[in-house]
Amino acid sequence: MKKISKLIVAILISLLMFSSVAWANDLEILTANAPYRIYQNAPEIKVLEQLLVDKGFFTKTPDEYFDFTTYLAVKAVQKQMGVYPNGVADSRVISYLINQNNAAVPAPSIVQNTVPSPAVTQANNGFLAPAGSKLDVSRVLYPLTQDEQKLLELINQERVKVGIAPLKFDYRLTITARLKSLDLIKNNYFGHISPVYGAPWAMMGAVGVKYLAAGENIAGTWATERAHNNFMNSAGHRANILNPKYTHYGVGIIKGGPYGMMFTEHFAQE
Repeated sequence: MKKISKLIVAILISLLMFSSVAWANDLEILTANAPYRIYQNAPEIKVLEQLLVDKGFFTKTPDEYFDFTTYLAVKAVQKQMGVYPNGVADSRVISYLINQNNAAVPAPSIVQNTVPSPAVTQANNGFLAPAGSKLDVSRVLYPLTQDEQKLLELINQERVKVGIAPLKFDYRLTITARLKSLDLIKNNYFGHISPVYGAPWAMMGAVGVKYLAAGENIAGTWATERAHNNFMNSAGHRANILNPKYTHYGVGIIKGGPYGMMFTEHFAQE
């Protein structure tokens, strides 16, 4: 019995040593192939997510897909590091995680899926932005692109499927959505409150939209169908698309930025 017990202990020690060596190799590969970005697929991302779990930044089961939850977790790490939180897991982020001894902060919850519906506000009656406004609409006054038309169709298809009235197209909401997508790219951020324009409903009011409620979805990826699927697989974004209160919508898709294309959907109850 003693021999068997010693054998079991020896096997367990060997397994632990093998596991440690394998994990060290995984970390080396992870660092060598950095950086990693949102919507990227790679085996190393599973290792990155496991690191985020181990250090207390993440609660999702690790996989090989860098989704929005991973993006927010990486931003939380960067904020703790005191560097600009762009959500990109570069070698500095990975080194910080590897060398951290204690769990840091709870994994962040996704709080940017949707924006609250503001109270009714007075908006100007003109189509163009008022004098002195920060909204330069001249850059976005062009017909709908193929991608934008496709996204508009996909949104209403989802609503009809569940028995909700389709949304009416409002070109003013496409103006604000395009401006928001441009702003996200130009100012290198990912959030609902613009450093230039403020809240989405402030932008809507500036082009004459009078609303009872308003919402915004944003995403960065390389294809329209992928953006739509990502929205529908996220509870907050899906709630905006299927909100029966909303009556009008517009979308803005701009090529550029770290993800290839930036997508903004604006919804309003008019």
